[in-house]
Amino acid sequence: MFNYTKLSIGLREIIIAILGNECSREQLNRLIKVLHSLANSFIASKTTTGTLSMVSGLTTSDLAYDCIAELFQQDSDGNCI
Repeated sequence: MFNYTKLSIGLREIIIAILGNECSREQLNRLIKVLHSLANSFIASKTTTGTLSMVSGLTTSDLAYDCIAELFQQDSDGNCI
């Protein structure tokens, strides 16, 4: 079983750094990993209950990345918008 409490360690500081455009690539990747885990878990629960039918050619992981991708758009300087 996955330990979701580890996902939240240091998350507040990472979010503050990202909002202030002062985050490292490692911090950004950590936030992406956390949000992907949450989205993937939610989508997986929807597929097992039959609420969400499988999308042709996409895994739940692929769909989870697609769901969070817009959150991580960057401008030409690499700042999150």
